[in-house]
Formats: sequence, structure tokens, C-alpha cells
Amino acid sequence: MGQKVLIENERVKVMEVTIPPGGKLPKHTHPAYVAYPMNPAKAKITFPDGSTRIIELEKGKAVYSEGATHEVENIGSTELFNLEIEIKS
Repeated sequence: MGQKVLIENERVKVMEVTIPPGGKLPKHTHPAYVAYPMNPAKAKITFPDGSTRIIELEKGKAVYSEGATHEVENIGSTELFNLEIEIKS
């Protein structure tokens, strides 16, 4: 479980992110990034203000974010397995 850096340079950081069912990544911050789910998963995202959002990730359907600080909990029955590409300024 966790984040494994696959490549990082001055422009991008590419990570493999895995969270088993019931697992949680602690609070962390991303700059703008693209997440590419490698399998379907369901997650609860918790933001610093305590608000939450439930997301359903679809295999192969990329998602873009302007950046965020959050924690991620896998509330589904399958492993959350994403490739994440952080875009550095």
C-alpha cells in the first residue's frame, strides 16, 4: 500500500498508487495532476476542512485535478490502483 515513484524530473512526477480495501493514505498534497485508474475502485476523499466526497473510479478513465490536499480511503471491495502524474510548474 502506498505511493511508489516511478519517475521524477523537473517537469513531472509519475507514481503508482495502491490502496487495499479498507486502507487509507494519510493527508497529503498534490500540485495539478492526472490520475489514471488501472481498475475500478470506490474511495472517500476527506479534505482539510472535514468535508468529504465519494468517488467511483472507472478503469481507464483519466481524471484531472488542479491540485489538492486530502486523505484517501478505499471504501470499495477492490484494490485502488492508479497511475498519478503530477505536473510541476
